Parts: sequence; structure tokens; C-alpha cells
Amino acid sequence: IKEISMIVILIASSLLLSCSTGEVEKENHTHALVFDPSTSGTFYVGTHYYLEKHATDSIERVGPYGEDYMGLVISQDGTFYSSGHSPTIPNVGIRKSTDKGKTWQILAYEGLDFHDLAVSYADPNLIYAWGTPPEERLVISRDAGRTWSEVSTSFPTVLYSLAADHQQSSRLYAGSLTGLLISDDFGRTWNENNILANTTVLAIADDPAREGKMYLSTYQRGILVTEDDGKTWQEKNTGLDFSQEPLLMLAIDPGTGELYGVTRHNSIDKYKGASWIRV
Repeated sequence: IKEISMIVILIASSLLLSCSTGEVEKENHTHALVFDPSTSGTFYVGTHYYLEKHATDSIERVGPYGEDYMGLVISQDGTFYSSGHSPTIPNVGIRKSTDKGKTWQILAYEGLDFHDLAVSYADPNLIYAWGTPPEERLVISRDAGRTWSEVSTSFPTVLYSLAADHQQSSRLYAGSLTGLLISDDFGRTWNENNILANTTVLAIADDPAREGKMYLSTYQRGILVTEDDGKTWQEKNTGLDFSQEPLLMLAIDPGTGELYGVTRHNSIDKYKGASWIRV
């Protein structure tokens, strides 16, 4: 019970569940790191105050200052989706950008807060969003955000992350306080990976090139990888002090296959060769 309480406190503070535009904060913080599959070698960092573009030899701020980007994802065709806050709208619901984050259009659920989104690479029209308590809900769009519906489902525990499988359009993953949850019917029903029972899953990165390969960031065991669809798992922690700085976000460069992570203190690490390095 003591360990579970510590985990809840850590994640609640690190995932910034209390973000709001009414707060005055001394430091910015990171909400997402995501690669643009339509532009090789480019990733974006969504923060509490702005969107940042990282290219091969440059870093630039995108869009207006003061925008918050929760659950930022980029589809296979380069469309951006996110939730978050803005200076004029406390909770923007779900929005999209077709010009690489420069301007945004609200699609649905204005007034609600969604902390995690997932887009299917097998079907870029398929988008999921997970709403935080007290409006806890899973919603889905099958037409690239034009229409949405609520998925009738329930989860046995607290969720921390959401990810769509790259090769199977009907498969969705959820990281939770007590393990990895898997749905093969678009989020309606869920099964738990028994090997990871009682392992807190903070972040999920499904491999864009190889079916059955996935990385997890966990509280108890650091970074885990499976190459056989979750039957076996290996630790990948060389160079990473996950007990002090757990990775709260994971992302895979679709061009190189390299794994990136963001620590609870907003640093970016990369798994290069056989070890983690600070980038």
C-alpha cells in the first residue's frame, strides 16, 4: 500500500494533472514528444506554454506563446492533434492543425480536458482521446476528427498513457497503475498482460516498423522491450537512472528506429546503441 501511494503521488505530480491557465508557474514543463512521420528526422515537443520543433540542425518555437499541448500526436499524413488549454479557452477539448502546429481548429468537446490522445498509423482516420477525471471517458473518431463517439468501456485501475498499434488498426494499449492493458476491439474490452501484473506502466511506444515490438517505461523496472507481442520482456536501462528520473514519455523515430524519452524533470534521453544518453 505504501509503494502504491508513492507511485500515485509521483505520477500525479509528474503528469501535471493540475495544469490550468489560471496558475502562475515559475518553469515550463513538457507534455509530449512526438515525431512527425511525414518529415524525416523532425520531432515536436509540446509544452505547457508553446510547441517546439526540433529539426536536424535547428530548434524553433511554433505558434503563439501561451498555448498548452496535452496529448499531442501526429498522424501518418502529418496532421497534428492535441488537447490542452489556451489563454482564452481553459479546456480546448480536441483540436487539430494542418499546418504543422501554426494554427489550430477545435474539433469537439470544448470545455473538457483530455490528457492523452492516440492516432492509428494503420488507419490515420482513427483517433482516440482519454479524458481525465471527473470527466473520465474514452472517445473515438473514425473519420479524422470530423465526428466523435464515446466508447462504452471501463478500466479496472488508473490510466497513465494511451497508444495505438502501428500495424493493427483495431488494437489499442493503455498503461496503468497495475500493468499493461490491451484492447483488440477499438477500446471496448480490455485484457491485461499477465507477465506485467502489478507493474506500473508510465509510457508506451509501439514500434512503427516491426509488428509485435513495443517499449514501455515502468516505475518498478525502468524501460522494457518486447519483440514477441508481449510474451517476453527485456530491460533496457544501461545509462538510465530510472529510480530517480523515470521516463514519463516515449517516442520512436520512424526513420532510424531510435527510442527517445522525456524524464520527469523535462530532460530528453535517447537509447543509442546499447545505452541511454542525454540529448
